[in-house]
Amino acid sequence: TPQQISGIFPDELIVKLPKDIQILCAEFNFNYQNRKPNACILLLRRILPLSIVRKFQMLDEENEVKVDGDYLQTKSLVGKAEKILKSKKIYQTILNFKLVLDSSQHSYTLNVTIMDAEGAGVAIRVFLEDLFSIENNE
Repeated sequence: TPQQISGIFPDELIVKLPKDIQILCAEFNFNYQNRKPNACILLLRRILPLSIVRKFQMLDEENEVKVDGDYLQTKSLVGKAEKILKSKKIYQTILNFKLVLDSSQHSYTLNVTIMDAEGAGVAIRVFLEDLFSIENNE
């Protein structure tokens, strides 16, 4: 039997996230385990902005991530998240991977690989752990 591939988002993290993000992370893990990089990237494109909006809602600061009643674009949301992240390094990493996420949709020459999905997935996992303050020593 081939070795079972584990997902990127561990259960210990998933249970601490808002419900809708839990579902997306579980879907990501399923698609990652089944080697579906396009589905993985699309899920990450959804998880990134949604997680920031949910965090600001939890902080009761939803207006911080809106302009004229509409939510900010992902790049601006990531900028807002930078202020509440413990690690400033993850902010730059997320911006770098956002390029891959965006290119997956807007570039007609990019062939997304499972390695792209893995790299971006790990970055988003670290981002979520920081954003929702999940330490390994809890």
